[in-house]
This record gives sequence, structure tokens and C-alpha cells, in this order.
Amino acid sequence: MLNLLIAIFINLVILYLFYKNLDSKIESPQKKYESEINSIMIEFNKLAKNNIDLLEEKIEELTNILKIADEKIKELKKYSGHSSKKKESKNFKTDDIVSNDEFSEKASSKKVNKYKKIEELLSEGYSAEEISEELGISVSEVNLYMELLKSKMK
Repeated sequence: MLNLLIAIFINLVILYLFYKNLDSKIESPQKKYESEINSIMIEFNKLAKNNIDLLEEKIEELTNILKIADEKIKELKKYSGHSSKKKESKNFKTDDIVSNDEFSEKASSKKVNKYKKIEELLSEGYSAEEISEELGISVSEVNLYMELLKSKMK
């Protein structure tokens, strides 16, 4: 009977060791994917930090650009023609200041020259598309002026 008890005890020890060895080889699904999930989370955190750093840099750049634009706006407001005196600045030449009347005259003379140029190019046989490319204006503006010319001729 003692032999039987020793044999049962030895079998139980063998079964216990076998089960323990088997358990260490077979991981639970949670343990198996836990390390993968952790590495993915670490990688995600790195990417998120990099993106946040990039965004902060871009925000800083845009803030600097806005400051420069605000300074330029203030500078332009100084020289907007509201005062009758011509002001001088390091970056601003007094020759560049034009009164409203002078501006209107220059703008209208440019329009007249543009329309004369359209007429010249039409007489040379250019198409509306070619004229628009040549003068840097829209095709619809060329077509409109052509229609006005046709109505004048009638």
C-alpha cells in the first residue's frame, strides 16, 4: 500500500510539473496581445507628440506672420492718402504716394489703353482667348468688350 501511495504522489508531482510547463507555454490572449497593444500605444504617443510639436511651430510661424502683417497695415494706414502731407519713411518713398484724383486718372487711362490694345489685337485677327492671355484679363471681359464694339458699329 505504501508503494501505491508513493506512485500516486509521484504521478501527482509529474502532472503538476507538466501542467505548470504547459501553462507557461500557452499564454492567455490578453497576455499575448498586451505587449503589442503597449508598443502600439507608445508609437501613437510619439507620433501625437511630434504632430503637436509641428502644430506649435506652425502656430508660432503664423503668429509672426500676423505680427508682420499688422505692422504693414499700420504702415499703410499712415500713408493711405487721408492726410494732405506726404510722409516719409525708410521703406516708403514719397514719390509713390498718389492722390485719389491721380489714381483715378491713371486707372482710367490704363483701361483706355487696355481697350485700345484689345481693338488692335482683334484687328490683327487674335481670338478672345489669345487676347485674354496676351493682356492678362479674362476671356469674358474680352467678349464683353467685343459685344460693345459690335453694338457701337450698328
